[in-house]
Amino acid sequence: MATGTAATASAAEGSEPVQAIGYPGSVSALAGGTSTALELAVPRGTTPVRVEAVISGSPGSVANLLVGGRVGVRTVTVPASGQVSVRTTVQPGDITTNATAGTGTNAIPLRLQQQDRADAVCSTRSTTLQLASARLVVAGAEARPTTLATFFPQAPRRITVVIPTAASDDVAAAGLAAVAGLSARYPQATLALTTRTPSTTDRAQRGGIGDRIVLVSGGSGPADARVLPSAAIPTLALTGGPQELRRAAAALGSPAVTLAAAAVGRQLADERPTTSGALTVSLADLGRSRVSLGGYGTSTADLGIAQSAFGRSVASARLHLVGTHSVLPKDAAATLEVRWNDYLVAAVDLSTTRDVFTIDADIPASVLQSDNGVQLALHAVPAGGRCERDLAALPFTVDLDGRRSTVTAAPGTGETVGFQRFPQVLSGTLPIGLRGNGAERSANAVRAASIVAALARAARSPLDVRVVDADTLIEGGQSGIVVGADGSDSNRANAPLRLFGVRLLSTGTTTQSVGTDAPYAALQVAHSAQRDLLLLGGWDPGNGASGPLLDRLAAGVGASAWTGLTGDIFLANPESQPLALTARDIYPQAVQLEERRDNAWWLAVAGAVLGLIVLARTMVGRRRQREIADYVQAQERADAAADAGPPDAAPGR
Repeated sequence: MATGTAATASAAEGSEPVQAIGYPGSVSALAGGTSTALELAVPRGTTPVRVEAVISGSPGSVANLLVGGRVGVRTVTVPASGQVSVRTTVQPGDITTNATAGTGTNAIPLRLQQQDRADAVCSTRSTTLQLASARLVVAGAEARPTTLATFFPQAPRRITVVIPTAASDDVAAAGLAAVAGLSARYPQATLALTTRTPSTTDRAQRGGIGDRIVLVSGGSGPADARVLPSAAIPTLALTGGPQELRRAAAALGSPAVTLAAAAVGRQLADERPTTSGALTVSLADLGRSRVSLGGYGTSTADLGIAQSAFGRSVASARLHLVGTHSVLPKDAAATLEVRWNDYLVAAVDLSTTRDVFTIDADIPASVLQSDNGVQLALHAVPAGGRCERDLAALPFTVDLDGRRSTVTAAPGTGETVGFQRFPQVLSGTLPIGLRGNGAERSANAVRAASIVAALARAARSPLDVRVVDADTLIEGGQSGIVVGADGSDSNRANAPLRLFGVRLLSTGTTTQSVGTDAPYAALQVAHSAQRDLLLLGGWDPGNGASGPLLDRLAAGVGASAWTGLTGDIFLANPESQPLALTARDIYPQAVQLEERRDNAWWLAVAGAVLGLIVLARTMVGRRRQREIADYVQAQERADAAADAGPPDAAPGR
């Protein structure tokens, strides 16, 4: 681990309780360049002790970590693993005043400065380094927020949304909308929906720096968001009429909340469109207004392009890049390659182009994924291919214009399957059908929240969350989620796993038996030509044992990245960890056995007839073999008698 001037914390860390706060986001630096600042907001009332971060990139690359206006960690070399952790103690001069950093006016800016490598300029290398996974260790107690603008910190640790035990569908919808909005705004925070307010006496629930509670309850009229001054854990109470409450809850995920500089926010609403629906987006729309490559050897830049950025599923795409390169010295060579999910889609010889150039590439459906990675690679060799370091050589750089470079998509389902059809198949709208009544229905809302959080983090635009009738959702043509699904629901939705007794599960390498008396829970995708449904449900012999399995399965989905889900079934039983499967791995099921009974009978009859034919042929063959053997033996006896000659005559008298 690389360290700064001191590896231990200041005296404040030893005398006061400390806590590490994680911050989302990352910054990148090219060779010889310095990144933009990653601002770490200091929670009000706390004292910053040290900063920690992870530098990743090509092994052998060298960088400095700039903290405030100084070099906090000098000459960090990236090891063979491709990443290295760094840490350094915070000094008073590192703290700046920045009102845009979040809840506090104090912030610590981190920058990454990449040094030019001293080895051969023709070596293969990536000239982009990334600084991410930043953490700030602070001491002291956090000052209580007093306004809606300062209620949510820049990097909250845990946000708990609370609804009543027997919440109405309107209140449940508001709670789920709050989870969706806050998960998208704070992807690194732990989001949970619950029917119980966290206890301030339980040490495990007492809370810490960055913990927040949002109480959602019904009412009438315009929405009212009120910061409760006496709560042990900073708490925001949200009330209002059905539609107003849901819109206000969704608005908590908007950065515009920071404009509410009062303890009570009235008529809070989210007026943002859930999705633009545009089939053409620019790289700037995707967060990359400029992409720069440079140097001799190989330099790369990575882009992320999710299907949900288009607000719908995508069948194919066309990439249009507009760039400018510097003058290529005489006899030097340079090419630019474009790969989509590691598949080469375009390459251009820059020595044959003008300084302003374009690249157009058609992306086939076979390489499209839910979340796509595009890599740009510049390969440049100096004149004569000299690999000694030549300080007199003219530099070579390539810049791509993020506003004029675009991706145009063709709508359709493409070749993505199962869980990877989400969230883009939702087109920005997430209807949720809840089964059960009273407390059971609220429990299903809590389970739905974990799935909503994972989908919201994966989506590139806000999700419009609504609670609808489960039967209407199953029988209709809209994609969404049904929570608390049973066997009848799975049959009507034509789900790959019917929620009855599964006889055998096979993943090709392992076999897992689930008997009719063993409970299980499953999250699965029911696909039809019109839509895709997520069904969360289970089966048990009537003892309610599937409930804890549903809780465990939903929590596992919420705690992980949606892109990590593979196949179309995520299964849990009491004996093992949740298992990802595809429909073709499951056989046989009770329903499938019933469907195949007639075919199986005819196959059995055909098998019996074939068996009789084979037996008859065998018997005939054996009898023929015996006849041949008898004939051969008789012939051998006749030949032996002929060789012996006539019998001798009797002597005369």
